[in-house]
Amino acid sequence: MDATYIGGEAGYKYQCDDYKIELYQFDPESDAYKKAESEGIVTLEGFGDFSVLAHDGLVLLNNGSLPQEVIDLFNSL
Repeated sequence: MDATYIGGEAGYKYQCDDYKIELYQFDPESDAYKKAESEGIVTLEGFGDFSVLAHDGLVLLNNGSLPQEVIDLFNSL
């Protein structure tokens, strides 16, 4: 996945039976990451803002369908 569209460095997508996980790696000093961390959003130019969880240079797209155990695992990284 091309993470540069949202200001990231690398992106990974995992398809599960009932949901998909999109995880992005950012430079923690970048403006895009600081926005994700402080506002809980990333902006995809031409498509708008997307809700995310951010911590330790990682950003998880929060589309509302993620199970709590996935969010807990992300937060424990």
